[in-house]
Parts: sequence; C-alpha cells; structure tokens
Amino acid sequence: MEFPRFSLEDILISRSAIQKYLEPGGMWNTNRHDTNRSDLSYEFRFVCSKDYYGPKCDTLCKPRNDTFGHFTCSPEGKRICNHGWTGEYCTQGYREEGNKL
Repeated sequence: MEFPRFSLEDILISRSAIQKYLEPGGMWNTNRHDTNRSDLSYEFRFVCSKDYYGPKCDTLCKPRNDTFGHFTCSPEGKRICNHGWTGEYCTQGYREEGNKL
C-alpha cells in the first residue's frame, strides 16, 4: 500500500517567525499569529537546564558533598558552603570555638 506524498506547500497552513530576546525565568510570553486561513495563539518561556544559572544559562553550579566540595547553590548559581566548610569550592574545613575539626 502506497501513501500519497505531499509537499510542504500542499499541507502548510501558515508560516510564522518571531525574534525576541528572552531571559530565563518563569514568566510566560504570549504570541498570536492571525491569517485569513488560521488563528494561532501560544505561550512560551525560556528556562535553564538543571544546575545552570544566569541570563544566558552559562553558569554551572551543581551541589555536592564529597571530596571536591561541600556546597549548595543560590538561585543565582553561587556556591553556598555547607556548615563547617569554607573556601572557593568549600573544601576547607574550619573549627568553631569549642568544636574539633
């Protein structure tokens, strides 16, 4: 059984393109495309992948608690050392008064 072949022009109802600068976040953008043959409304948003932060999603911060670091990440992607740890990657333990390291 052969299926009929259609070109894009045979099945295309409408074509639309938009260009817009988006910053990642929870805000939805609404767009509408109207023609004499169709009416299309849609919403979209831009979100960073897990563990990526910043306006271009180019800041990586992956929480860890192992030999290579002891930290969580702020909403901006900055390392926040776990209690008892300090340093750029939170790998240096420190003593509080009266506690052993």
